[in-house]
Amino acid sequence: MFKGAPLSTASASIPPRIDEPFLSHIPEFLRDCGIPVKSRLSSHWTTLNGLRLHSRESARVQGVPFLLIHGLVISSLYMIPLAECLAVHHSVHALDLPGFGKSDGSASALSIPELAQAVVDWMDARGIEKCHLVANSLGCQICAHLAAEYPSRVVSLTLIGATIDPDAPGLALQIFRLLKDALREPPRLWSSWLFDFGRAGLGLALGTVRHMFKDRIEKVLPLIPAPTLIIRGENDPTMPMRWAQEAAELTPNSRFISIPGEAHCVHYSAPKTVTVELLAHARTSSRG
Repeated sequence: MFKGAPLSTASASIPPRIDEPFLSHIPEFLRDCGIPVKSRLSSHWTTLNGLRLHSRESARVQGVPFLLIHGLVISSLYMIPLAECLAVHHSVHALDLPGFGKSDGSASALSIPELAQAVVDWMDARGIEKCHLVANSLGCQICAHLAAEYPSRVVSLTLIGATIDPDAPGLALQIFRLLKDALREPPRLWSSWLFDFGRAGLGLALGTVRHMFKDRIEKVLPLIPAPTLIIRGENDPTMPMRWAQEAAELTPNSRFISIPGEAHCVHYSAPKTVTVELLAHARTSSRG
């Protein structure tokens, strides 16, 4: 349905109504320090295999919900702006993966397929049969496995700033790209990243990085049947245009957009723009 020449810019269609999301200028990590903020989201806890997993969720309404999966070290904190925008229209869940954010962790870092299975098990526990799955960075690798292994659970898939570029698999180059990206992200984002790094700890971070580099997303993308939207920020050094176009070509039922002026975490810096694209993608995918 979506296959063809990738788009180079975000959709120019008239956006749906995205008014009145509860967007705050207060750094998101302060919410987890007890600072009250007006929000459509609330914390929920789910016990899974002896671990308490945390998620931020809006009120449940009829229809397929959105499920947001975060990237390396950082938690659902940086999904909050996007979740607030989506919550105007849909039910939304933003999960803290095991060991990250406010969720309990296992004794050692989970592999990418194990993290994907943890998401599916959490969906079962929360009674979520199907979802519109949205991920950023490392979360894209996790959700690619989920969508390939459990196609009936994913109505649509959106990969934002997918890692790892197969033409740049070296750790040193990836660190350089991340540092370059850091200069292009809002300082508020990095305050939450540092807060979450402190919660996760160096051991879990390094263990997850090892699994991240072992995983080959380019081998999983061709196995995904779900309608897939691939998004990159125009200024994202971790997902160059070449890799974004390659990812779209590898994924059978996909299209690609590049959002001008944004970096790796475009869902955080431009949540309203990304929400417009996600809602349009969800509507088209649901019509199937």
